[in-house]
Amino acid sequence: MNPPLPLRVAPKNRETIPSFLARMAAINGLRSADFAVDMGFAQRKIIDQNPEALERLFDLAGLSGFDRQNLLSWTGQKAGNVRMSYRGEIIVSRAIRNPIVRGCPVCLREDAAQNKADPVGEMVMRGDWQFQAVQVCIKHRQPLIQLWQENRPGARYDISQRLREVKDAIVNGRLDQPEIQPTEFDRWLALRLQTGEDQTWLATQTLFAATTFCSLLGHQLSNKASDDKSGDYEIEQHAAYAAGFEVASKGEDEIRKALNALAANASGEKDQPYKAFGALYSRLSREYSDDDSFVSFRQLLRNCILGNWAFPSGTILLGEAIPQRRFHSLRSAAKETGIGQALLEQFLVEAGALEANDARPAIHKLFDAQKYESLLSKLPTLIGPIEMRKIIGATRHELRTLEEEGLLRTHTGIASVKSPFLPQDGIEFLDHLLSYTDVVSVDDALWETIQQAKKRSGLTVRAIIEAIQEGKLSAGLLPGPREYHGIVVLKREIDGMKATKVIQSSRVSSHIDETGLIPAAQFARTLGVRDKGVFHSFLASGHSPSREITRPENGRKGYYLSPADIEEFHRRFISLTSLVEETGLHRNTLLARINSSGLQPFAPQGQAFGRIYLRTDVEAHLTDLFQ
Repeated sequence: MNPPLPLRVAPKNRETIPSFLARMAAINGLRSADFAVDMGFAQRKIIDQNPEALERLFDLAGLSGFDRQNLLSWTGQKAGNVRMSYRGEIIVSRAIRNPIVRGCPVCLREDAAQNKADPVGEMVMRGDWQFQAVQVCIKHRQPLIQLWQENRPGARYDISQRLREVKDAIVNGRLDQPEIQPTEFDRWLALRLQTGEDQTWLATQTLFAATTFCSLLGHQLSNKASDDKSGDYEIEQHAAYAAGFEVASKGEDEIRKALNALAANASGEKDQPYKAFGALYSRLSREYSDDDSFVSFRQLLRNCILGNWAFPSGTILLGEAIPQRRFHSLRSAAKETGIGQALLEQFLVEAGALEANDARPAIHKLFDAQKYESLLSKLPTLIGPIEMRKIIGATRHELRTLEEEGLLRTHTGIASVKSPFLPQDGIEFLDHLLSYTDVVSVDDALWETIQQAKKRSGLTVRAIIEAIQEGKLSAGLLPGPREYHGIVVLKREIDGMKATKVIQSSRVSSHIDETGLIPAAQFARTLGVRDKGVFHSFLASGHSPSREITRPENGRKGYYLSPADIEEFHRRFISLTSLVEETGLHRNTLLARINSSGLQPFAPQGQAFGRIYLRTDVEAHLTDLFQ
């Protein structure tokens, strides 16, 4: 260990090693370079922080371990490739190593005033002035100014020589600037550099990442707030740090709000993330895309971008691949499906994916890609009625009925869309229904198509198909193509199903007593036969099953019908009132058709029973009503 020099100085607060070397040289009456040579080391080695040279300098100054570490901390030490350790944090070298050397002229003038004989020997270059984010001397409210610019490190850090070149301007006050008000960012940064204390959310981030993000965010916020630029980079930069810090210091929620506001401002048809976020986006995309110290800021920006723009899976966004598409835009969905934007928007509005009357450009109309994935996949496959009829083998009327009764659903209610069906729906419907059938021989007297059964009986197609599926109706398949039009049902079973429906209707069931029977007069009224004597004669003649019962409470005889009797009546006969119910036609319309067709009421041996007809006669004379 070398003994300390008799003439030596103590490090000042925040002083750098080159500055300290210059003051050691000055007190010994030498320039920095000459002093270094005389002491057995080159000035260049001090600038390069050669360990032996630094130890020699520190020994000559008699420095304690604390003073040595403090000088190194404020100067910055190499910590790998283009990285430096500075005030206990790792930062990129250029954050404190720059050809432009800045300082506060008032601080330097106060230093110089301590020794008028050698003012340069008293001037101290502060370590915080190196850090590019430091913009203001808080003590003197002075913006830091350029003292000199030198690309060669050896000349740049020859502090005594460089200060002599600007001494007169410093001492005479010619470099003083108008005072500016330090911002919360300035005070926060000064405190964190001096003590490491940080009470804001930014305490969770590295110093370099935090200050860089404040600058980048602040510039974008300032651009959004006003297009009126001062033209002075230092002023704009100072304002940017303040604006960014105002948001970032409060944490992630405030950052999200600010980013989303910037995203909303980029509302043009061609506006992409760079339009919204400028250098914040470009630098996090490239320069800091794999820098771990920026991971929180990248994630915040990435989530904002993914929430406001549509990207396909596999896209590299801020250095990370998107594993799964989060949103589709109307534009990206139209491109993927091959459907025009105007028509696709109608589908998406109908599905609830987009809101109606959204005036934003297509690129900004976003919807959940996963939620509506199945919709987008099926839209290009939709077909029209002709194609669906071919798939299931149905007539136009049969398909219309299946659609109306919800057995084959349409996938859109948009009036202008002529292709509302999904082929797979038709295939699955037909395959399922065919599974209940057996091939039968053609016998028109026994079998009829489902559509004919509907027309003749008034039953719905849905009720008929459900009865087939429940095993209550037999279903056959005519020889030939396996198609819907070839599926047939037994007429007698349809008649029985119709009768059961009538029995269960409120007009009949409400008259069935505790014995399970209905008086003939009351049943006649459900048929529209008002003359009870006529229907009494009909039953007494044995044309339809009934039973004559004496009522114990009054000893009166009368005809009564069981549910089976009623079913048998409807299988053989039909009244005008029942015909109205089955066909849905007006009574007068049916009367006109009956009269013109020559159809006569049932009247064996000339005995008339009102407007009761044999069902076979009605089907023969009014054939079109049952097709």
